[in-house]
Amino acid sequence: MLVTMLAVYAAVLTAELVGDKTLYTLGPLSCRYGFSPVLAGATVACMGKMAAAVLLGELLGRLPAWFIATSSAVTFLWMAVLLYRRKPETGLAAHAGGAHWWQGALVGFGSSFFSEWADIGQITAAVLAAQIKQPLLVWTGATLAVMTKSVASATLGLGLRRWVPDGALRVLSVCVFLVMSALAILRVD
Repeated sequence: MLVTMLAVYAAVLTAELVGDKTLYTLGPLSCRYGFSPVLAGATVACMGKMAAAVLLGELLGRLPAWFIATSSAVTFLWMAVLLYRRKPETGLAAHAGGAHWWQGALVGFGSSFFSEWADIGQITAAVLAAQIKQPLLVWTGATLAVMTKSVASATLGLGLRRWVPDGALRVLSVCVFLVMSALAILRVD
């Protein structure tokens, strides 16, 4: 059982690390909102998306490409607008407040949940769930894999915050989200 879960973990992590946009979105968000709230929101989103992958299996792969691309583009554009409209804050202490924490969690959730449906990680989890026939085991391994990637991304963002001024990070983050939105639009068939 543990071997199966580790195999699912390795397969989904490998699939997720190859060209996945979450690596580029959670980092800038953790710079802006802090590590914990972004990761908390991303965790809930990843759990939900992998549950959908396991439960819906191959149906996710049948979603129209234009729908997936459009929802990803809108999500990334929304994140760019949110980051652009917020004024930079100074220091990580500004992220300790309860209201700001929830904003970070919601943004982390939104950027993870509403983008990249039927991506390679979800499809890998869906295929493994269909083959292995142990949905809880597949869901656990797949969710842990996606969370490993999310932790790495948010950690990178937190590290950037120590070396790059807030204003520059804000501009960089907005640019990253605009590029991600444009790339998603280009995928529309």
